[in-house]
Amino acid sequence: MPKLPLNYDDAKDFFEDGVRVTTKDVEQYKLTNVFVGATGVIYTPFQVLSESIVDEKHHGNYSPKAAVKDFLKGRIKLLPNENYLHVFDHWSANNHYHFHADLLPKLTLFTPQELAGLVLLLPDSFYSRKVAPELLKLFNFKPKAIEYIHYRDSNRGKVFVRNCLFIPKLTESHENHTILIEKLKQTLQPAQEENSPKRVYLKREDTSFRILLNAKEVESVLESFGFTPVPFDNLPLKDQIRTVANADILLGMHGAGLTNVLYMRKDSHLVEFRRDGKHFGHLYWHMASAAGVNYSAVFGEPDNPNLALEGIGCNLSLDVEHLKRVLERICK
Repeated sequence: MPKLPLNYDDAKDFFEDGVRVTTKDVEQYKLTNVFVGATGVIYTPFQVLSESIVDEKHHGNYSPKAAVKDFLKGRIKLLPNENYLHVFDHWSANNHYHFHADLLPKLTLFTPQELAGLVLLLPDSFYSRKVAPELLKLFNFKPKAIEYIHYRDSNRGKVFVRNCLFIPKLTESHENHTILIEKLKQTLQPAQEENSPKRVYLKREDTSFRILLNAKEVESVLESFGFTPVPFDNLPLKDQIRTVANADILLGMHGAGLTNVLYMRKDSHLVEFRRDGKHFGHLYWHMASAAGVNYSAVFGEPDNPNLALEGIGCNLSLDVEHLKRVLERICK
């Protein structure tokens, strides 16, 4: 049961489906002679391992016969005889939130000595090449090496490994494994800086969705409460982390930037802009709770009532009076 939002009583019906989180038992598979795809799917010559598929409705899209056929034609890379670790899936491989919520917590299950003997499998993407190594270093996860699984044209790439440890997903796709997130948080020690802003507004600029339609009105209110607007779109990861690690309050639209709540000090505050009445989950509330951070939501009216805010979602006109009430409660 995550810690309730500070303004839970303002929107009990909205928060009701998030007051309990069900996690799965942590399982480890020791696999031999398997194919691993760039979306994380695992094949034997005879079947697809269903636990490696993030969404069961896509099970029919994967064919072990096709994998064997590609292998016999030399289209699949045979990896050196090492011990490999496979902890990614279709969601966590290239998504900032899911990398933090789904992949990194699995690495806390290994001792440094165990991890040093394993080659980590990741898909060959911009995120995996540029961001993932920086995050692994930050959390002091030091695998023996990283092996990138390449995409091939329009088809997903695959590799063949002789020995592989595999950990399937820990929760449903929009939830957090609270215990492991907390364990992950304990490995962090971000630097504290006196001159860093204490009230930070995560301002979205380079975007075509989840736009704040009454931004000028909202920003006027935020200015009166002493918030500093910080665009995270092109801010290096280390600067994002440094900014939120020194903030007392982080505030912004639902989106990947709020994943940085993991780096905030305990008992600080996260305020998330959301739309009422339609949502897929409570990602950042649950992550904030696991990180020891207080959470509040400010609601807005969507420009498209049929769209949720998650994903390539709707745009919002924020309720500025609700915003004022939330901030007054926090800032006093």
